[in-house]
Amino acid sequence: MQLKQWVTRMSRDKTPMRFALPLLLTLAVAGAGRPIALADERELSAGRVLTIEEAIDIAKRCVLERNIRVVGSFIESARFERDSRGGHRPFWLVTWAYSREIKGGQVFVTVFSDRTCQVTYGE
Repeated sequence: MQLKQWVTRMSRDKTPMRFALPLLLTLAVAGAGRPIALADERELSAGRVLTIEEAIDIAKRCVLERNIRVVGSFIESARFERDSRGGHRPFWLVTWAYSREIKGGQVFVTVFSDRTCQVTYGE
């Protein structure tokens, strides 16, 4: 089909026009979403609060990197802690516990907003 015939036919056919507006709106929204994503990256570097999923992933990596044995245990809890007096920065406390009761068998991993972690053990 010749280009001229195609252009003429397309100008008569209103079907493509019905899809043009939604397509343009989609592109506009997608373009606006990019600066929002960049803003999120800036917040991360500024020390935003981690999500529970991020905190658990960091805690798992911390346990693996330090060769801490958690075989036979499970994640008992993941709590967000914030000091009301403002003395400490907010953090996640992820706790591993053994399936059976063992005195001192818990592993506590504190995950801070800067993605660092600290490990302590139950007594």
